[in-house]
Amino acid sequence: MCVVNININRNMTKYCENCGHDCHCGGDCMKDYDGNGEIKCCGNCKHEEKKEKSTSNEDLFNGA
Repeated sequence: MCVVNININRNMTKYCENCGHDCHCGGDCMKDYDGNGEIKCCGNCKHEEKKEKSTSNEDLFNGA
């Protein structure tokens, strides 16, 4: 039996476009850079949202 995973995008990690770290929506990105405690790296997570397809097969029909 062969199993193929076609849901690749579901397992992909989102990254913040501001700081480059893992997505931290709803909170601050805190990092321990020098070993002396955590520092706020980024407060506004930004990443591309997946847009839904807005056309249907009927919209693409040219009447021919």
